[in-house]
Amino acid sequence: MKGRKNNIKKVVPLRGESVEQNVLHAEERAQQLAVDLRPAGLSDAVAVEWGIVAPILAAPHLDRLKPHYVPAVVEMCSLMARIREIRTLYPKITDETYTVKGRNGTQEKLYPHIAQLNDAQRQLRGFFAAFGMTPADERNLAPGQLNLFDPAAQYLD
Repeated sequence: MKGRKNNIKKVVPLRGESVEQNVLHAEERAQQLAVDLRPAGLSDAVAVEWGIVAPILAAPHLDRLKPHYVPAVVEMCSLMARIREIRTLYPKITDETYTVKGRNGTQEKLYPHIAQLNDAQRQLRGFFAAFGMTPADERNLAPGQLNLFDPAAQYLD
């Protein structure tokens, strides 16, 4: 459906409930969906991240937690748990690089845990993009008019 999105305060409920009650019921259903779709056998750290991420993805305004997305959400949660673990293991990092002198001269290298952290963050950004969890990605996933000039329109005239 094209056009401006509805203002929730102007929507007329189909049932006898008020708009606020309908929104509250939708949020409760989203919370229950996050609980129902939680896979068994998650580690404690991944389960904590699931409890944070899944309700956000299941919220009515996003509606991105679907049964066929559960493996991807679990992977995203495991990456978030890994990032949190790396940050707790190395809380007082003052410098991210060290210098090495070799036959090619002096080189600056990243500490291994910093390289792991950067790699996990890079992978997590990919998941955030896939689920539309940044403003730019949310805008790209939004329905509506994407291109004012359809390249195929010239053939239809």
